[in-house]
Amino acid sequence: MGAGLAASLTNEGFLATVLGWLTGLVVAAVFGALAYLFYEVSVLLAVLTAGAGATAIVVGVMLLVGVVSIDDLGSAATTATIEDDWWWYVAYAALSIAGIVAQVRATMRTRGSLRGAWEESGGRQMRAA
Repeated sequence: MGAGLAASLTNEGFLATVLGWLTGLVVAAVFGALAYLFYEVSVLLAVLTAGAGATAIVVGVMLLVGVVSIDDLGSAATTATIEDDWWWYVAYAALSIAGIVAQVRATMRTRGSLRGAWEESGGRQMRAA
């Protein structure tokens, strides 16, 4: 998000400048710290990263089958190509949902096991889940 914001504000490419990299790293660190501290933010991050992963997979498949070229990725041609074929949207939606479900499940498993380990070792219960 930070790198995309820097790219749009400076009219440069995504991660094309040092500012883009620094902004991306800072925003990632902030979201990582918030996710560590608050469960709700980790759900938001799961949604955002599932969408990013789905985008990467769909665009990767589009590149592999020759639907788009690397030169098309910087223009509106990719969006027009996706609009022509509805199944790209279905693939994107299915991958996004699968990514969200997988990440939320993993978070719940980890959260439960960490809380149980804390309580078993004599730690006091902080709040109900």
